[in-house]
Amino acid sequence: MKMVSIVILSIGLALSHAAFAADAVKPEDESIAQSKAEILKAVSTHIEALNKFKTCVSNAKVGPDIGACQQQKKKALKALRAKAKKARVKQGDNRKKEEAAPKKAE
Repeated sequence: MKMVSIVILSIGLALSHAAFAADAVKPEDESIAQSKAEILKAVSTHIEALNKFKTCVSNAKVGPDIGACQQQKKKALKALRAKAKKARVKQGDNRKKEEAAPKKAE
């Protein structure tokens, strides 16, 4: 009888642990999916800027046109870098706020 109760108790503990573990994984999966989406969006905008540069250079007829293309690319990428830096700073500020906030009782 003791052996049966121990087995039942261990199965119950294993199932409850699995249920809590499944709940704990979900927010992390969502944050990973969100990070992936942000990264892919940033890469797409960079690719778009570089494709515009490629088209501009392909259509250039003289040297000064190529120089103008390079300046346009430089401006576009500088704006993208500034936007990414601003997002990183904002994300860092949000993390500091989360760390400073009191933790909820579990």
